[in-house]
Amino acid sequence: MYKITLTMLLLLVVAASSWAFDYKVEVTQDQLQQQISKMMPVTQEKMFVTVTLSDPTLELGIDGNKLGMFSNIAVTVPGGIKGTGRAKVIGNVSYKKETGEFFFYKPTIAQIEVDQIPSEFHSNIKELAQYALNSAVRNKPIFKLSENDPQQKMAKSMLKSVEVKPGKILVTLDVANNSN
Repeated sequence: MYKITLTMLLLLVVAASSWAFDYKVEVTQDQLQQQISKMMPVTQEKMFVTVTLSDPTLELGIDGNKLGMFSNIAVTVPGGIKGTGRAKVIGNVSYKKETGEFFFYKPTIAQIEVDQIPSEFHSNIKELAQYALNSAVRNKPIFKLSENDPQQKMAKSMLKSVEVKPGKILVTLDVANNSN
């Protein structure tokens, strides 16, 4: 009985001490929206088809632990036909510990709606829009831990978890295991 009680007490102390060294950073949807908005508009042209993505609206916690983005889309196809619509993009969050930066990782156009454009062009439009989107977000962070905040600066090398929740991203950094 004594060994079980001592073991349980030791486990509680270890669990409590590891919890005490977690550092949580909350990144709001508004903060991320500002960064995503700076990345747009983006335009891509191929074989006389031009696709422009603009006016992104970010949504956090879409389809579980993912980022969602809705964007206006403008298209011009041969013959002077122009169309407009919306694109729905879903992606993940990735973290680069060397720089303390977070990225919109593997954004995928999940849905595209374009009015005034014949349906035979829609797959090409989606492909061009995907290419434009990848170019826009590649190597461009959506959030960076602050170098001016000593705790964020110290904690940036030890990411414990990233949770995308409605309206925010909750980043937990494990300060106790920081090797810097």
